[in-house]
Amino acid sequence: KIVGGYECRKNSVPYQVSLNAGYHFCGGSLIDNQWVVSAAHCYKSFIGYSMCIVRIGEHNIDLSEGSEQYINAAKIIKHPRYSSRNMDNDIMLIKLSGPVSLNSYARAVPLPSSCAGAGTMCLISGWGNTLSNGVNYPSMLQCLNAPILTTTQCQNAYPGMITNNMICIGYLEGGKDSCQGDSGGPVVCNGQLQGVVSWGYGCADRNHPGVYTKVCNYVSWIRDTMARLEASVTNYLTYLNNKLSDSDCTSQKLNSTVNIHIQSQVYLTVHKQHTYLNKGKCVAGPLKNDDKIVGGYECRKNSVPYQVSLRTFFHYCGGCLIDSQWIVSAAHCADPHHSNSTEIQLGEYNFNEHEGSEQNFKPTKIIRHPGFNPSTLDNDIMLIKLSQPASLNPNVRTSPLPSSCADAGTMCLISGWGKTVSNRDEYPSRLQCLDAPVLSAKQCNDSLPDLLTNNMFCAGYLEGGKDSCEGDSGGPVVCNGQLQGVVSWGYGCAMKNFPGVYTKVCNYVSWIRDTMNMKIPPPKKNPWCSIIWQNIQSAMSFSPSEYKFCSVFHLTDTAKCLTSNKLSVGTLKLTNSMYVKERMNELYSTSLHLCTHTHSLPFNDKIVGGHDCQPYSQPWQASLKFRERERKREERTLDHDIMLLKLVHPVPVNERVRPVSLPTGCPVAGTPCVVSGWGNILSDGVFLPAILQCVTIPILSYEECDRSYPGMISSTMVCAGYLEGGKDACQGDSGGPMVCNGELHGIVSWGFGCAEPNHPGVYTKVCALLPWIESTIAS
Repeated sequence: KIVGGYECRKNSVPYQVSLNAGYHFCGGSLIDNQWVVSAAHCYKSFIGYSMCIVRIGEHNIDLSEGSEQYINAAKIIKHPRYSSRNMDNDIMLIKLSGPVSLNSYARAVPLPSSCAGAGTMCLISGWGNTLSNGVNYPSMLQCLNAPILTTTQCQNAYPGMITNNMICIGYLEGGKDSCQGDSGGPVVCNGQLQGVVSWGYGCADRNHPGVYTKVCNYVSWIRDTMARLEASVTNYLTYLNNKLSDSDCTSQKLNSTVNIHIQSQVYLTVHKQHTYLNKGKCVAGPLKNDDKIVGGYECRKNSVPYQVSLRTFFHYCGGCLIDSQWIVSAAHCADPHHSNSTEIQLGEYNFNEHEGSEQNFKPTKIIRHPGFNPSTLDNDIMLIKLSQPASLNPNVRTSPLPSSCADAGTMCLISGWGKTVSNRDEYPSRLQCLDAPVLSAKQCNDSLPDLLTNNMFCAGYLEGGKDSCEGDSGGPVVCNGQLQGVVSWGYGCAMKNFPGVYTKVCNYVSWIRDTMNMKIPPPKKNPWCSIIWQNIQSAMSFSPSEYKFCSVFHLTDTAKCLTSNKLSVGTLKLTNSMYVKERMNELYSTSLHLCTHTHSLPFNDKIVGGHDCQPYSQPWQASLKFRERERKREERTLDHDIMLLKLVHPVPVNERVRPVSLPTGCPVAGTPCVVSGWGNILSDGVFLPAILQCVTIPILSYEECDRSYPGMISSTMVCAGYLEGGKDACQGDSGGPMVCNGELHGIVSWGFGCAEPNHPGVYTKVCALLPWIESTIAS
């Protein structure tokens, strides 16, 4: 919010933008007629580009005043080193789908020419909350003048939390500050954008000034990113220069207009110093973008028989066939929202023609590496099991896994159908190929310092001009006939000193083979589970149709490791100590579930159990007939965050499907409750489990809740969890149940981070809304 500020003079902040998804959720700054700077923490993965509206020329966001321009986001680029854990590099760029019409209401703010010194007065603006101990979101844009504080003052206010990419602005005595709702908004000092609203403790609290992203540290990144993603003329000039050198061309001055009949969409390129002519003919080429195999060539038909296309309604990633029923691809290609519509195409060459060699399959399993980190892209690998074996022939063949890691200098073949864009998604119809060498670890680290792990390698040319790119993700890198790499990431495409980065497949051969054979690896040792596992190993033997499970189990005080016994579907009766897990389309029972690697189960509160929630395991499906939101629901504060859904048909109630009781009263502090869901199980990364997760946490008192979120807790909210952190609901659990003593007392609503100290989860207080629920159902 802007606390202690004033209403801005109308349209006096023409660079201020509102990020809107049906409601204002963050601010931003217009820095070019098609580019906006905001905070990386404003990125909402559940909001697609088409749903994110950038509103320019706003003053009163509740009225249409005639000066507004609403433009969709076309690209959202978070800084590659943004950390949600410490908010370092909290900056992102948004490319608009079309240019802004610049006028007195909509103007770009200049980027800084240098960093601003302590004491410099700055203007902060936004539509955030205006109260430090309450909630009041204004309609009119608010402004605040505040000074930059010294680094010492900033570090004293937040010891050990301030990086070189942050600055503090405000008053140590408190009373004036930005806060929730202003995030991503501008801090302008002497007419230049010096800061982005990022974070802070409370709002306008004494000795806790606001913390802002230091924009002067990012000018090069901003300009490089904008240049790389600007209209493709620059990229095409690079493409042209890779094909023609000065020795191939003659320079000739054009003295008169030349008419050229063009059969297809092209760029006509003119060099700043002279026009390239090839033997008297003007050279033009097909319209291309950098999202492709850059500097490569069209593959010979069916010369890459292991190449795979992952598709929904269009190609979005590549892959490699390694077995008649298994594909290797990149973990970042996994899309949980489209897993049901994903199709695997083998034997493909020309997307625009049916050539008779194609084979199409549905995936039955999509298994990301359990250590995949979407922030660093470490362990960027996944396996896909096909619904049935592929028919192997000259057009569809597997690629062998590597017998050892490839050395620097080894030549490799990279292939894919990377997309091309001209105001819409377009794809080259024919498979593209590129020959490129593996680079040494030193060359790779020098190009991308501190960004590489031991599970990555670089391939390409440091002089640029040849590379894989977006749309090739997940595709194969084959060296000496073996799969050595998976297309993963990089800065730009074919840029000088920025080679492509690939997942190092030789590090994953054991994991791949074990996963294909459905072997569960032994757990890393911990004081409890390692002993139990050893007892199993020495005391029991297992047939291939049985699986071993054990875990730190928090719903019971005692735990035993048992074999899993195959059951007939429909005959299982559940008790308090038994849970159901589906594996290979058959039900297995066990009183204890999966003791897995510590990095895939980072907190003991994440109970692995329940039932497999993949689409094919749903025991019934129901369509939505009616939806009713609580009419007092407030988008900005999440007050009254509750909704009722009426199904078209009644649900058949049985042992596995039963309604929960509504509360007979409100829960008291200390009451233990069970929260469940399929949400993220990492506090500083993303891993969405297939198996339902449970955690038991206590209700907190109103005083504890209010201290954690001063001025933000209403009478329709309740906190639950541990103030020391470590156990919580997270993204993806929203809307799920919190059940206490067999009654529904909470709905997962919001919180700061996940499982963080002093920031418990906040839940909709069902008992406070019971009359509305009952009257709505009755009506």
